[in-house]
Amino acid sequence: REGVATGNVETNILALHGKEEGTNLMAQRPVLCANCHGSNALGMTGDPSLPNLSQAIHGKHAKDGDDGDDDGGDDGGGDGDDDVSGLSAPNLSEAGVSDDGPEAACYQCHPGPETACLRGTMAAAGLSCESCHGSLKDVAQKSRRPWIDLPRCGDCHGPNYAEEPGKLFRQSKGHGGLYCEACHGSPHAILPSTEPRDNIQVIRLQGWAGTLTDCRVCHGDNTPDGPGPHGINNPGPSPTPTPTTLEGDLNRDCRVDVVDIMMVASHWGEQQGDAGWDPALDLVADGQITVIDIMAVASHWGDACGAAQHRSRFRSTAPAQTAIMAIRPTTAAWPLNDGLYAIVVRGEQVQSLAGYEVTLAYDPNLLELVDVEFSDWLAQTGRTVSPLGPTIDEAAGTVRFGAFSFGDAAGASGDGPLAMLRFRPLAAGKAQFQLQNAVMNDELGGSISVQAQSGMVQITNGGVVVYLPTMLID
Repeated sequence: REGVATGNVETNILALHGKEEGTNLMAQRPVLCANCHGSNALGMTGDPSLPNLSQAIHGKHAKDGDDGDDDGGDDGGGDGDDDVSGLSAPNLSEAGVSDDGPEAACYQCHPGPETACLRGTMAAAGLSCESCHGSLKDVAQKSRRPWIDLPRCGDCHGPNYAEEPGKLFRQSKGHGGLYCEACHGSPHAILPSTEPRDNIQVIRLQGWAGTLTDCRVCHGDNTPDGPGPHGINNPGPSPTPTPTTLEGDLNRDCRVDVVDIMMVASHWGEQQGDAGWDPALDLVADGQITVIDIMAVASHWGDACGAAQHRSRFRSTAPAQTAIMAIRPTTAAWPLNDGLYAIVVRGEQVQSLAGYEVTLAYDPNLLELVDVEFSDWLAQTGRTVSPLGPTIDEAAGTVRFGAFSFGDAAGASGDGPLAMLRFRPLAAGKAQFQLQNAVMNDELGGSISVQAQSGMVQITNGGVVVYLPTMLID
């Protein structure tokens, strides 16, 4: 907007506020909005003659969405309609969110597409932010008490499933004094959640994702008779895990989905003898959880009991050609200063790459590893990709990392970057990089023969050092 561009979002807000409301907040920094616009979240009453913070913000955006432009008027009354077309947060598609729905506007502030508030079972059923909270206009009503007048379960599900009087869901307790969240999950991640990590705990407790309904989790084999939570008689372990021979169906719900994949992926890097070791997740029985075990499940993603299986059991289906995992560039000299310098670990001459992992060893006396940035190359065919690690051992000078993918599309083929690693030189000398335990898998979980090319870089105050990669055959 003309006249308010400061190069910073926060100060843009202050400048725009000054232009529209005749204030000079830029000269009064730091500024706490709740000093004037009250906030129940902060326990601050603000100026009672002004709209509270929630009313001011939601009212302004509701009105701007209605007008299609800022008019500089009083935006605290919530007089606009439900149009949120003027608000569109970036990267929503990566979070599975439509970029033109109400959540697209909400996610700009609450708290963003990466955290994804809208991820519980109600979201999976098609409900949006507005289904429970109402529109921007509704949230901006002067009669509403922000952070107090929030959606209540009983409004839709009836009094038998309502919160305690005068308490919010997150504060309410029920059966045996347990918080409602103990069995149902947190307010925006009511079980089963669309975010696999939300489901890990309940899967470990009862064997499937969903509301904790198996009384034996707490009571063992001595579950008392009589009504249980919400007055319902003890339903026993429901739904009963169905015995199945479906490959990859670890939680026995007759389908292979991301929950099954995450049951293994959440244990990546564990070895036999570690606390919490579960041999059932070591699908290739080699005493460790690697990308091979993860891809053994991911290769069956989408399979279901009674349906034609479109994935095969883990087996070696790799092409005859050997793929290369290499460090690039192969010609480099890094000056000894405070700068950061990068190497790229690449896959080359690969066919149908769907998962990989590797350990890179370096000299910690000469180099400090600053970060690892994963490439999206594995996702180029439309597969869903998740990173593994990085697991960094600074003392030993090693970093273990990788990625796995699932979906109906083929794996990546050709040449492409897997990850970029940034280092800070610490001392002059010849720093070697070694790729160890390199593993590649195709979309069926099969092993791809891989040749790892390692190398080195000369840390110096000048000159160029040319080096050839050494060859490590796995």
